[in-house]
Parts: sequence; structure tokens; C-alpha cells
Amino acid sequence: MILKIAGMALIAALGFVLLKKDRADFAFVLEICATAGLLLFVFPYLENLLDIFAHLTDSVKSEFDFTKLLIKISGIAIISRLICELCKDAGEQALAVKFELAAKVLILINAAPAFKELYGLLSAIVENLL
Repeated sequence: MILKIAGMALIAALGFVLLKKDRADFAFVLEICATAGLLLFVFPYLENLLDIFAHLTDSVKSEFDFTKLLIKISGIAIISRLICELCKDAGEQALAVKFELAAKVLILINAAPAFKELYGLLSAIVENLL
């Protein structure tokens, strides 16, 4: 699988380099299309990752759904990294930094309920020990 992804990425990179000097706008569109193509190629394999998340959260005795949270936070992280790199490639470093900061804030906002739940679990463990 990695060889297919690497091959697709190298072909896109070659096209990007060839187009960049004469048609930077088309090169950027090619980069976006190649990125979307690579993501579409990888999406079917995400089922294994979702199964791992589900198994991990099933082992925790809690009513809180950690699986949804892990998926949401992972999605925010992956998408924000992708968009930041595209912004940097387009020459918009300042926008990339601001978007990355916004994504980190979103991750913290989404993770806050998990911190609360973990604090409750740890408190219960400490109370049982004492």
C-alpha cells in the first residue's frame, strides 16, 4: 500500500514541479487534487483504526463515549495539518499559523469533557484506595 501512495505522491510532485514555474495556479490545483486523491485512497483503511478506538474505549468502564471523541479530535488534527500545509504551499504562512492555532483551540474545546471524565475516574480510584 505504501508503495502505491508513494508512487502517486511522486507523480503528483513531478507534475507540481513541472507546472510550478509556468503555471503556479494550475500547480496548486494539481496539489489539491493529488491530496484529495491520496486521502480517498487511504479512507477505506480507516476502519481498522476505528476498530482499535472502539476496543480501547470498551475496555474503560465509563458511560462517556471516548470513541467519538478520539475520532473527532483525530479528524481535526489531520484536517488542520493538511490545510496548514496547503496554506504554506500557497505562500500563506501567516494564515497557516492562525489556522493551526484555531485547530488547537478546537481540539482543547472538544477534549474538555474527556478531561472532566478522566478526573472523575481518577477521583473515584483515589477514594477507593483511601
